[in-house]
Amino acid sequence: MYCRHAKQHGSASRAALLDAGALVQSQNIEGATPLHFAAYYGHKDAVRCLLSVNSSAINIKDNTGKTPLMLAAFRGRTQVVSVLLSVGGGQINEQDNAGWTALMYAAFTGRIAICREMLEFVASRIIADYKTGKSAADLAQEAGYYEVADMLQNKEVALRTPSLPEHINMPTARPLPYAVTTNPLHPAAERAVESQAGY
Repeated sequence: MYCRHAKQHGSASRAALLDAGALVQSQNIEGATPLHFAAYYGHKDAVRCLLSVNSSAINIKDNTGKTPLMLAAFRGRTQVVSVLLSVGGGQINEQDNAGWTALMYAAFTGRIAICREMLEFVASRIIADYKTGKSAADLAQEAGYYEVADMLQNKEVALRTPSLPEHINMPTARPLPYAVTTNPLHPAAERAVESQAGY
């Protein structure tokens, strides 16, 4: 809305847009910002707009410790991930309250193209979650995404294969709920994602 209004009404509105920076950082009761929602639902243009107003919103975590990048990775929003990495690649190894990184979310849901891009941004393959001590490769293996697991164990393979599909269809994989807290390796149904934090 803000970006559309600015395009229609010129420089005065762009000044108002900058003043809206505080709103971009506003959080709901679950700690989610507009950028969290835009990333989760894959609205690339909205993500760019929000970051143009206040790029620091990229670092805000919700109440479960998740960043917009983690949500985009989990949902397989490849274009949004690219935008977020280009703006704030330095937060790629942030961990949520369960110890999961964006790479872990991408690996556990079989997003091989996203995993590859994150490796190019020097995502850590050795960070382990807090409860089980498992890495992104371990999580991909557990979920049945063996090609993803192999790629994560060999960074050179990832960098040599840009044409890999974004997602490998494997029926054994299980969706990861938005609020992974006490038992991240036994995720509930995907509906839990929408019911938690209002997504």
